Amino acid sequence: MWVKGLDNCALETSGSTVTMGKNNRSWVTDFAQEDGVYWAYWHPYLAGSLNFDVDLSEISCCSASGIYLVNANDQECSWGEKNDSFSGDCSRIEIMEANMLGFTAASYPCEDGFC
Repeated sequence: MWVKGLDNCALETSGSTVTMGKNNRSWVTDFAQEDGVYWAYWHPYLAGSLNFDVDLSEISCCSASGIYLVNANDQECSWGEKNDSFSGDCSRIEIMEANMLGFTAASYPCEDGFC
């Protein structure tokens, strides 16, 4: 597995640990390919599970850290779609948006061209 972050932003990996700097995002990929989202990791989560540990102790009330499952494709939803908010037709599940004071989760499915 590989992790792709934004160019010129802090992103480090060590074993199963990913440390990300401010204003960055990462995509988990099967291979070190950056020519499109074809290699973005895909897993059938229906009847499956996702486990992670997150340290939010330094994420203040003016910031948030997030974990999302995104239905990515190169036509409507790709590497650059998440800026201040998702745009385009990105079906997604927001597993977590949190800081040291709060936690939210949400689902935004797309059907018939509407998200």
